[in-house]
Amino acid sequence: MATNQYSSIEHLIIECIIQINILYCFLSYVPQLRRLSCQSLVGYDDVPTDIKISLNNVTHVSLDLYHMSFDNLEFLIRQFCHKIQVLYISGYVSQEHLDTQRWKQLILNYLPYLRIFDIQSVYLAISINNQQTYEYLFNQFNSQFWFERQWYFDYRRALIRGNRTGIFYSINPYRGKDYRLVGNINENTRLIHQETNLNSVLHVYIYGEQTINDCINYFPNATHVTFYDNFCLRTRSFSSTLNHIISLQQLTNIDIDTNRFSFQKFCELLQFAPNVNTLMIKSEILKGAYSESMRQSEIFRLASNINIIKHMTIKDKCTLKKIEILLSLCPRLQSLTSDVNWHDFESIIRYLLSKTNENVRHLYLFCVSNACPELFERLKSLIKSEKLIDDYSTKYINSKLYLWF
Repeated sequence: MATNQYSSIEHLIIECIIQINILYCFLSYVPQLRRLSCQSLVGYDDVPTDIKISLNNVTHVSLDLYHMSFDNLEFLIRQFCHKIQVLYISGYVSQEHLDTQRWKQLILNYLPYLRIFDIQSVYLAISINNQQTYEYLFNQFNSQFWFERQWYFDYRRALIRGNRTGIFYSINPYRGKDYRLVGNINENTRLIHQETNLNSVLHVYIYGEQTINDCINYFPNATHVTFYDNFCLRTRSFSSTLNHIISLQQLTNIDIDTNRFSFQKFCELLQFAPNVNTLMIKSEILKGAYSESMRQSEIFRLASNINIIKHMTIKDKCTLKKIEILLSLCPRLQSLTSDVNWHDFESIIRYLLSKTNENVRHLYLFCVSNACPELFERLKSLIKSEKLIDDYSTKYINSKLYLWF
């Protein structure tokens, strides 16, 4: 590890999955760091003991735990976060992450300046007994230590894809930008500390279509919605039902993080949320547009004419046929990110660089996620040998292949 070269970076956001040992290497180069955000932190290896890094300016830390032991989390906080004022913890947790005594000792001994302690975590209970254990752990957070700091917590249970799961989350006054709509509030909800002002909520996470029907709240300022679980129910008007809890006209970002979302509902959503410019989907829902009748339908035509989507991410592998459907549906697209099948790669590149294809006339960036170095060489060779385009640039960074044209 180099010790004579440093960066003046003060705010560091890491969006990709990162191993905790790699994070330690990064941190050794940023002694002026003030804010750190890791959106997928991994670490179940043995805690290192020879790390000596001084970060005296860090005040805000946000950690999304993807697969990480509490030992490593504790070590990270003890080593680098002793002056932080704001700590956000999100992602997947197990029972070891909910030990109130360990948290209490960590906060008292190593976090003397902490003002905001914010948790938004998902847990999986494999049995009723397991669920009861989690509920016992949650209730340990109802004590004087937490109350005197005005840190309050609650949890919600849900059945998602047949799994007993739920969310343990903060309900402090400073939380409010995100709201997870899981279902009916469980019977132990402490109404005295019910969710903060719904006017502050900007991002609504919806776990299943039935939760929309059951919801009695309205989020007047929400601009971002994420869908999980099942949205294939037979309903008269999906957009009308959804519009009762959020303003579709106000939405700018939509994430569909489920395969169980009907293509007709997808088109309906694009039609009645005309100001969305950023979209994330899973490619499986595009199978609903394989039929020519769907692509010629009125709902497809209206969605294509109305939406102004400029940036799209497809979370899984996408075929040429699915990309053709998407660009036909979203002809104003400027950037596209997707994983691709090896055998479809060249045909996809030819399609995107076609000079006669009206649906790609606004597209200027294609990013292939999870790309190998061989794919990067294959791209350069294809463009050169077939003279597909003259003015372009390519880069390969962190297993992602970028093509600007």
